[in-house]
Amino acid sequence: MALDQNEFSFQHVSLAVSDVDVSVAFYVKVFGFEEIPNLTRKPWIRWLGFDNGLELHLIQSDTDEINVTRQVHLAWSTANFTEFLQVLEKVYPTNPDWMGSWVRSVRADGAKQVYFQDPDGYWVEVNDAH
Repeated sequence: MALDQNEFSFQHVSLAVSDVDVSVAFYVKVFGFEEIPNLTRKPWIRWLGFDNGLELHLIQSDTDEINVTRQVHLAWSTANFTEFLQVLEKVYPTNPDWMGSWVRSVRADGAKQVYFQDPDGYWVEVNDAH
């Protein structure tokens, strides 16, 4: 007997990062996420909270063998897409020598989107889908 899909809800995603302090600063600065209590109490693990109890767990570890492509990415949607782009322009350098430039496009459903990379090279999408 299969469980009903409504019995599940998304709670968190974890990322292996090379420097947890740098990654926390990035997600706080770009998205305004708030650091929440890390119940593991391990200093190499930090938790960020956003969107009604969802969490992003950042775990400092060896990231040499992680293969990141744009096909595997985190995505957030915002009704304030234009305002988000203004914030992004202020806090995220577009200098290709840093982490590359942004990738802007329009999805098949008409949603505007922008892709960029975090300090460990993970791709992040922000869109205006509703």
